[in-house]
Amino acid sequence: MRRDTRAKRIEELAEGAAHCRAFGHHWQHVTHEGGRKKGWAVTMACPTCGTQKLFQLSQRGELTAPRYIYPDNYLAAFYIGPDERAEFRLEALGLAGPVLKVVNGDRPELPMGKGKGLPGRRADER
Repeated sequence: MRRDTRAKRIEELAEGAAHCRAFGHHWQHVTHEGGRKKGWAVTMACPTCGTQKLFQLSQRGELTAPRYIYPDNYLAAFYIGPDERAEFRLEALGLAGPVLKVVNGDRPELPMGKGKGLPGRRADER
Protein backbone atom coordinates (compact mmCIF):
# COMPACT_ATOMS: atom_id res chain seq x y z
CA MET A 1 0.00 0.00 0.00
CA ARG A 2 1.24 3.47 -0.91
CA ARG A 3 2.15 5.85 1.91
CA ASP A 4 0.39 9.24 1.70
CA THR A 5 2.91 12.10 1.79
CA ARG A 6 1.25 15.48 2.38
CA ALA A 7 2.82 18.91 2.14
CA LYS A 8 3.05 20.56 5.55
CA ARG A 9 3.67 24.06 4.14
CA ILE A 10 2.67 25.83 0.92
CA GLU A 11 6.30 25.80 -0.25
CA GLU A 12 6.32 21.99 -0.09
CA LEU A 13 3.45 21.51 -2.58
CA ALA A 14 4.42 19.37 -5.58
CA GLU A 15 5.31 21.11 -8.83
CA GLY A 16 2.12 21.98 -10.69
CA ALA A 17 -0.10 21.39 -7.65
CA ALA A 18 -0.85 25.09 -7.08
CA HIS A 19 -1.71 25.59 -10.76
CA CYS A 20 -4.10 22.63 -10.85
CA ARG A 21 -5.72 23.65 -7.56
CA ALA A 22 -6.25 27.13 -8.97
CA PHE A 23 -7.49 26.32 -12.49
CA GLY A 24 -8.26 22.59 -12.55
CA HIS A 25 -6.50 19.64 -14.12
CA HIS A 26 -5.65 19.19 -17.79
CA TRP A 27 -6.79 15.57 -18.17
CA GLN A 28 -5.31 13.43 -20.92
CA HIS A 29 -6.43 9.89 -21.77
CA VAL A 30 -3.82 7.27 -20.84
CA THR A 31 -5.49 3.84 -21.13
CA HIS A 32 -8.81 2.05 -21.19
CA GLU A 33 -9.59 -1.64 -20.72
CA GLY A 34 -12.78 -3.61 -21.20
CA GLY A 35 -15.38 -3.70 -23.90
CA ARG A 36 -18.76 -2.58 -25.09
CA LYS A 37 -20.59 -5.32 -23.18
CA LYS A 38 -19.67 -4.26 -19.62
CA GLY A 39 -17.97 -0.90 -20.13
CA TRP A 40 -14.40 0.29 -19.71
CA ALA A 41 -11.96 1.05 -16.91
CA VAL A 42 -10.44 4.38 -17.93
CA THR A 43 -7.25 6.03 -16.68
CA MET A 44 -6.51 9.69 -17.31
CA ALA A 45 -3.53 11.73 -16.11
CA CYS A 46 -2.71 15.40 -15.62
CA PRO A 47 0.69 16.25 -17.14
CA THR A 48 0.84 19.47 -15.08
CA CYS A 49 0.87 17.85 -11.62
CA GLY A 50 0.96 14.07 -12.19
CA THR A 51 -2.42 13.24 -10.65
CA GLN A 52 -4.18 10.16 -12.09
CA LYS A 53 -7.96 9.79 -12.41
CA LEU A 54 -9.51 6.29 -12.63
CA PHE A 55 -13.17 5.65 -13.38
CA GLN A 56 -15.58 3.23 -15.04
CA LEU A 57 -17.33 4.23 -18.27
CA SER A 58 -20.52 2.30 -19.06
CA GLN A 59 -21.47 1.13 -22.52
CA ARG A 60 -23.90 4.11 -22.61
CA GLY A 61 -21.17 6.61 -21.67
CA GLU A 62 -22.12 7.04 -18.00
CA LEU A 63 -19.32 7.63 -15.49
CA THR A 64 -18.87 6.16 -12.03
CA ALA A 65 -17.43 8.27 -9.24
CA PRO A 66 -13.72 8.67 -10.00
CA ARG A 67 -10.82 7.59 -7.80
CA TYR A 68 -7.71 9.75 -7.74
CA ILE A 69 -4.05 8.88 -7.22
CA TYR A 70 -2.05 11.93 -6.19
CA PRO A 71 1.72 12.41 -6.40
CA ASP A 72 3.65 13.02 -3.17
CA ASN A 73 3.02 16.49 -1.71
CA TYR A 74 0.00 17.22 -3.91
CA LEU A 75 -2.34 16.88 -0.94
CA ALA A 76 -1.87 19.32 1.90
CA ALA A 77 -1.81 18.73 5.64
CA PHE A 78 -3.22 22.28 6.01
CA TYR A 79 -6.37 24.04 4.83
CA ILE A 80 -6.43 25.47 1.30
CA GLY A 81 -9.49 27.67 0.99
CA PRO A 82 -10.81 30.26 -1.47
CA ASP A 83 -8.24 32.90 -0.44
CA GLU A 84 -5.32 30.53 -1.00
CA ARG A 85 -6.72 29.40 -4.36
CA ALA A 86 -7.07 33.04 -5.42
CA GLU A 87 -3.41 33.60 -4.53
CA PHE A 88 -2.44 30.46 -6.53
CA ARG A 89 -4.25 31.90 -9.58
CA LEU A 90 -2.38 35.20 -9.36
CA GLU A 91 0.96 33.46 -8.88
CA ALA A 92 0.35 31.02 -11.76
CA LEU A 93 -0.25 33.94 -14.14
CA GLY A 94 2.70 35.96 -12.83
CA LEU A 95 0.38 38.61 -11.39
CA ALA A 96 1.16 38.13 -7.71
CA GLY A 97 2.27 41.21 -5.86
CA PRO A 98 1.10 43.45 -3.08
CA VAL A 99 -2.55 43.05 -2.17
CA LEU A 100 -4.52 45.93 -3.71
CA LYS A 101 -7.55 47.13 -1.81
CA VAL A 102 -10.43 49.18 -3.24
CA VAL A 103 -11.29 52.00 -0.84
CA ASN A 104 -14.29 54.32 -1.32
CA GLY A 105 -14.78 53.04 -4.87
CA ASP A 106 -11.33 54.24 -6.03
CA ARG A 107 -9.53 51.63 -8.11
CA PRO A 108 -5.82 51.17 -7.41
CA GLU A 109 -3.32 51.60 -10.24
CA LEU A 110 -2.37 48.18 -11.67
CA PRO A 111 1.15 47.41 -12.92
CA MET A 112 1.41 47.59 -16.73
CA GLY A 113 2.32 44.61 -18.87
CA LYS A 114 2.55 41.93 -16.18
CA GLY A 115 1.47 38.48 -17.31
CA LYS A 116 0.99 37.17 -20.82
CA GLY A 117 -1.79 38.70 -22.87
CA LEU A 118 -3.22 40.64 -19.92
CA PRO A 119 -2.54 44.33 -20.55
CA GLY A 120 -2.82 46.69 -17.60
CA ARG A 121 -5.08 49.75 -17.69
CA ARG A 122 -3.83 53.26 -17.20
CA ALA A 123 -5.83 55.74 -15.13
CA ASP A 124 -6.79 57.74 -18.28
CA GLU A 125 -8.27 54.55 -19.88
CA ARG A 126 -10.91 54.04 -17.18
